[in-house]
Amino acid sequence: MSYELFVQAISSFWIYLNSTSFREWSVVLAELVVAWVIYRELRLNRNAAFLEKATQFDANEDRRKIYQACFNSPVVCSNIDEASKSFDEYASTNHDIRRRCEKQIALFNELGLVYRREFWLFRDRLVTVLPHAAVYLWIFCRPQIARRRKDTGWWYAQPMIGFTLESVKYVLKFNRPLYLRDESSNQKHLAVSVADLKNIRAELKLELRRVG
Repeated sequence: MSYELFVQAISSFWIYLNSTSFREWSVVLAELVVAWVIYRELRLNRNAAFLEKATQFDANEDRRKIYQACFNSPVVCSNIDEASKSFDEYASTNHDIRRRCEKQIALFNELGLVYRREFWLFRDRLVTVLPHAAVYLWIFCRPQIARRRKDTGWWYAQPMIGFTLESVKYVLKFNRPLYLRDESSNQKHLAVSVADLKNIRAELKLELRRVG
């Protein structure tokens, strides 16, 4: 009896393997595998493009100049609001620094467009590459960005703002402040506290909701 059941089971399985249903499912599975391979390839290319843009020498040099300009400002800044205002006033008379800021805004807009959540849910690991740079750039350039958004529309720098928000969320996971130090003197630094980061997070969320 057991032998007959075994033969029947093998026969049924063989019939299924030769059935139209099995062949259709095999095709579906093969297409899913191909789609996954294509997705992985596109994701690798996207990540490579992101890293190339984010870590290029000229971009790093622009950020270094912007950071140093903060400490070259004649006003001693004790908090990030003063740093924003002081840097904006300094950059308004320094065309080289203003140009570097505009280049960085354009770069982070590109990074924001490249950056995506995996499966529209999980944060992409690309946000871990330079989250501090996004935070610092927002602090220094937010008066300039605010003026441009008022003049041209809410869409200006929208991808950058979205990427900066994800960067702030990532930094807040560690629940510790950021310190931007003067390269020429260990005595000067700009501290971005956890409370500052939370305020920036709320500010960025508000900016993303603006429609005019």
